[in-house]
Amino acid sequence: MEEAIVLYPSPPIGHLVAMVELGKLILTRNPTLSVHVIIPPSPYLPESTASYISGVSSDITFHRLPAVTLSPTTAAIATTRHPHESLVLETLCFSNPNVHRTLFSISHEFNVRAFIIDFFCTAVLDIVSDFDFPVYYFFTSGAACLASFFHLPTIHESTDKNLKDIDTFLDIPGVSGVKGSDMAKPLLERDDEVYQCFVTFAKELPNSAGIIVNTFKELENRAIMAIMEEFGLHEIYPIGPLIVDRRQGDKDTNEDSCLRWLDSQPEKTVVFLCFGSLGLFSEEQLKEIAVGLERSGHRFLWVVRNPPGLPNRTEPDLESLLPEGFLDRTGDRGLVVKSWAPQVAVLNHKAVGGFVTHCGWNSILESICAAI
Repeated sequence: MEEAIVLYPSPPIGHLVAMVELGKLILTRNPTLSVHVIIPPSPYLPESTASYISGVSSDITFHRLPAVTLSPTTAAIATTRHPHESLVLETLCFSNPNVHRTLFSISHEFNVRAFIIDFFCTAVLDIVSDFDFPVYYFFTSGAACLASFFHLPTIHESTDKNLKDIDTFLDIPGVSGVKGSDMAKPLLERDDEVYQCFVTFAKELPNSAGIIVNTFKELENRAIMAIMEEFGLHEIYPIGPLIVDRRQGDKDTNEDSCLRWLDSQPEKTVVFLCFGSLGLFSEEQLKEIAVGLERSGHRFLWVVRNPPGLPNRTEPDLESLLPEGFLDRTGDRGLVVKSWAPQVAVLNHKAVGGFVTHCGWNSILESICAAI
């Protein structure tokens, strides 16, 4: 029976891309393996997922899970503190029966050597006891973030305060000084359902067969060593940096215009502003960024998305979103593109000298590898 590896990413495009790149890496090392990726339904921006998957090599087999009906309380999910995380976690939880059926089907045709899951997919552990393959995590962020999650249950048990109210540095092995109030937003309040899920998920990390991390020792050796020595997990595999130049076939016009414009700029003079697939700003904030760029006098390339509440399927109306006359006044030194730009290609262009980012892990790795 042919041997296989099954990967289960979280729906957000950054997590999916990283997991698929892991699958490609596995195939380069073990070309006889069959690599399968289970795609959960995306609660938002499903078109970005479909566009990416359509361009992936046929060497990887995708299994799309059907849409799920969420609980009635999810109807008001957009008003919660962390709507994206809540939607993802509930979608994944309700997808468990479909994951079980898919794993059962794959297991009948292949000898599954490992099941590799995203941290957000930890709820799937409830249904894998029927199978005898080992379960690994693929942590799509860095080792310092992973160490913080390892330590989260200890923090939770050592205080009854909300992290947002702790203005002192937390003692997290392998992590330089981070105040409690500076932790990720979903972790700031103990009564938050996302916080409670993350505490539960963090307790499962040591029980896995191992954790694959998209990082490398030269960047995060201290955190990697802390996970091994302080938290006792020796099966940690830093396999990064996994970098993907995620071209989108339906957006070649943006790609061409960005790179052609950069070709005409002096070396190391352009500031690139891009804030990820979920980096949305209000109209007021967009105007403030525009004012700052205009007053700075610097050359810039800025990716603008629609504000929250406006459909991302439609292109942003730059004339109405940005200050009156901004595009004309800055046209000789700036370029504003709608919704998307080829980030890896832009960061590696000789004209780019700075990067303003939301600091998503993929963007951090891409900028480090581009020496920005």
